[in-house]
Amino acid sequence: MTSGPFCSLSDLLDSTSGSLIARMKRREPDAWRKLTEVYTPLVYGWARRGGLIDADAADAAQEVFQSVYRHSA
Repeated sequence: MTSGPFCSLSDLLDSTSGSLIARMKRREPDAWRKLTEVYTPLVYGWARRGGLIDADAADAAQEVFQSVYRHSA
C-alpha cells in the first residue's frame, strides 16, 4: 500500500472488492478509511473539473462520503 492521497492500481482493485463493501456496511473503520483513500481523489477531481474552488471541492467530497455512510446500512 502506498501512503499519501493516492494509491496504487493494485490497491484500488483490491479495495473495490465485494469484501470492502460488506465491511463498509458493517461500519468497520478500516473499510471506511480504505474507501475514502481510494475514492477521495476521484470525487475531489470531479468537483474541481466541475468548476468548484479547492475548499468547495473538498466540502463536496466530504458531503458525498457522508451520504454514502448514511445510505450504506
